[in-house]
Order: sequence, then C-alpha cells, then structure tokens
Amino acid sequence: MVQIEAGRLAAVSKQLKVLKAEQFKKGQQLFGLKGQEQELASDINGGHAQNRNLSHQLRKLDEKVRHACHAFIKASA
Repeated sequence: MVQIEAGRLAAVSKQLKVLKAEQFKKGQQLFGLKGQEQELASDINGGHAQNRNLSHQLRKLDEKVRHACHAFIKASA
C-alpha cells in the first residue's frame, strides 16, 4: 500500500514539474505578447496623431486656396 502511494506521489510530482515548466513557458509567451501589444498600441496612437496633424495641415491649405480663388476672382472682375 505504501509503495503504491509512493508511486502515485512520484507520478504526481513529475506531472507537477512538467506543468510548472509549461506555465513558465506560457508566462514568457504572455510577456512577449504584451510587449508586442504595447508596441502596436503605440504605433496606432502615433498614426492617429499623424492623421490629426495632416488633417489640420490640409484644412489650412484648403483655406489658403479658397482665399487665393476669391482674390483671383476679385482681381479678374
């Protein structure tokens, strides 16, 4: 009876060791994926900021074109 329990204990200990190693690997993978997630979020935020800046510049250029057209029309009349 004691030998059976000792065998079960050894099997469970071995399985525990394997599971701990798997958990460690998964933790490392998760850490790497979280780093990638942060990089992608940063890229997205940078893209949003760039989009806002370019939209603002485009509005300013559109306004300049409108003023130039009005001045040209006034000068032609």
